[in-house]
Amino acid sequence: MTLKYPRLWGPSRPVIRWPDVDVRAVVTDVDGCMTDGRVHYTGDGQPLRSFNTKDGIGHDALRKAGIRVAWLTSGKLAESTRIRSETIGVDALDIGSGNKGPRLESLCEQLGVRPTEVVYLGDDLPDIPAMEIAGVAVCPADAIVTVRRIADIVLPVDGGDGCFRFLAELVLAAQGQIRPH
Repeated sequence: MTLKYPRLWGPSRPVIRWPDVDVRAVVTDVDGCMTDGRVHYTGDGQPLRSFNTKDGIGHDALRKAGIRVAWLTSGKLAESTRIRSETIGVDALDIGSGNKGPRLESLCEQLGVRPTEVVYLGDDLPDIPAMEIAGVAVCPADAIVTVRRIADIVLPVDGGDGCFRFLAELVLAAQGQIRPH
């Protein structure tokens, strides 16, 4: 039997079959993917989000490989998101409201890529329109059931727990730029 997709990772890690897609960009939701979805508030009402430093290293590895990275979020009062995106050098950031399908298409124009060349990481209902037009739809292990059902790949890592780093390594391994462990 021939595998449709290359196998990535070994017996100690889940086997993931990667689609044959020329990945030129990775776009991710923030709350629930880059974070665990929790939002804490300061005494003056400012939201704080916890980001995983491993994910920042994943961003850097993708950019060094020539793969663009963007964030697409519906978060409000998102100064912590803006600061983190600037700190790790996200190529494009869309913070706002509205259907994420057209918003992803707009980000693709900014990045100079087609939606079919994008891996989209999402975890909840607002992410579905973007996942439906992306070349590869991915979600963290703790995504809602509806999203897990439509995703091409369900990562074995929860959002905010290094799932973006795991995804970055999958993308780089699929392109032969790193050796899977």
